[in-house]
Amino acid sequence: MSIGPPPVRWSCVNRILVIGATGNVGRQVLSQLPATDAQVRALTRNPHATRFPPRVEVVCGDLTLPESLDACLDGINTVFVVWTAPPATVAPALERIAKHARRIVFLSAPLKTA
Repeated sequence: MSIGPPPVRWSCVNRILVIGATGNVGRQVLSQLPATDAQVRALTRNPHATRFPPRVEVVCGDLTLPESLDACLDGINTVFVVWTAPPATVAPALERIAKHARRIVFLSAPLKTA
């Protein structure tokens, strides 16, 4: 016999955005996530030129244009960022990301992308 209401079962769906999903590291991260219960979104500058696993939602955005990130970040609570954009754009982009995400994994690389 139990007293009181039944225990609450918390359900927390992790919604992850991978920025840099088309690169070497980002592809490895992205390939592992669909096997989890996470909802996965991949940000790319050219979504029509990429192929990702079927459970991955693809969105268009650009780290050098921080205003393009807001729609991509909607509903996201974790962001994995492989940073290869110009250093001057770090602060504005991370400010936008931090407004949406509880967790940020930031990996920088000394590469320049076109």
